[in-house]
Amino acid sequence: MDIDIVNLITLIFGEYAAYILVTLSMVGYGWTLIRQFIPARMMSKLPECVLSILEFTAGNKWESENSLNNDPKHHKRVTSNKL
Repeated sequence: MDIDIVNLITLIFGEYAAYILVTLSMVGYGWTLIRQFIPARMMSKLPECVLSILEFTAGNKWESENSLNNDPKHHKRVTSNKL
């Protein structure tokens, strides 16, 4: 059974599939541009699961990860060790 991704998306979202995918793409691109201006200490206040999703969406996971001084998870670990 062949699964065509375009037909699958159209099946899930109906006739508005193209609009929904374009909107999600624009929001993701916008978040990627905005994320670079948010300080890591501010992002470190978010819960771990939300932080992972936002960093993944901004393209800051795995090989393209931020340096330690701009990594919210690192700030969270450092500040929790000081307490």
